Amino acid sequence: MERLRSLLISFNRLTSAEIDLILDHYYQLSLDPGDYFLKAGKVSDRIGFITQGIVRMLSLNDEGEEITKHFMAEGEFTVDIDSFSNQKMSSHYLQAITACKMLAISKSSVDELGLRVPNLINIFHSISEASLLKKIKDQNIHREGTAVQKYELFVENNQEIALRVPLQYIASYLNITPQSLSRIRKQVP
Repeated sequence: MERLRSLLISFNRLTSAEIDLILDHYYQLSLDPGDYFLKAGKVSDRIGFITQGIVRMLSLNDEGEEITKHFMAEGEFTVDIDSFSNQKMSSHYLQAITACKMLAISKSSVDELGLRVPNLINIFHSISEASLLKKIKDQNIHREGTAVQKYELFVENNQEIALRVPLQYIASYLNITPQSLSRIRKQVP
């Protein structure tokens, strides 16, 4: 809870009482590896703040194969923002790939707090923008270059995640085969 409190304080737009009110609406959630925070075809009705563990955003291609789109770790929010904001069915899954602990808040609580704490909506917009920019930067980095270069950049930018995430998810994220990634990992120190 303190990590989330520190994040809210860092925006310098909320009073101490507003922060306490916001935090009162969060609840604890634990997910085992493989559990879903959100499934495709469902409407996103909550936002998670990861306090421990790693979540991946994935979708299925036309052949039904999983494609990892993004990783989120401690200190980050997990949500399908389009589904959450527009209350439409998600085309993505949010899946725990390690044991996860989160603080979660429901859509109804966010809506209620938005009326009571006007700056909260601006903060959520700022968080959403930062998350989107990080995803765009990550995707741009991994679209160009050789498989070795993609992996080296991934490790450079996501060292902690690279050590904790199964090889198959990294390979999917980098759009290379697990066998190729296994060979690359042996080559790269």
